[in-house]
Amino acid sequence: LLTYEYDDDNCLKRRTLVNPETGIRNVTDYRYNTDFEIIQQSYKAFNKDNECVISYTIKNDYSERDDTGNWTVNNAQLTYWEKGQRTQILSVKQTRVISYWDED
Repeated sequence: LLTYEYDDDNCLKRRTLVNPETGIRNVTDYRYNTDFEIIQQSYKAFNKDNECVISYTIKNDYSERDDTGNWTVNNAQLTYWEKGQRTQILSVKQTRVISYWDED
């Protein structure tokens, strides 16, 4: 069973996937900035006893933009945890170049 929840701006704020046979539930929450870009994505997996067994969060920091306002550099931080394990934090720098069609 897959469900979606949206905020007042019609942005996806939660995606929930439930397996009725196993009781496993996966929940992903999204947060946006004023430009409707995802600034944080949080994921949690729950077992049949509703115990969180895996969790990760990605925080985006869009530090550079091109002339049209699209991000070109994102300094993302990933925080990952598994039950029984130590939390791990990883930083990733994403760089992208966007080519635009000339409308002339």
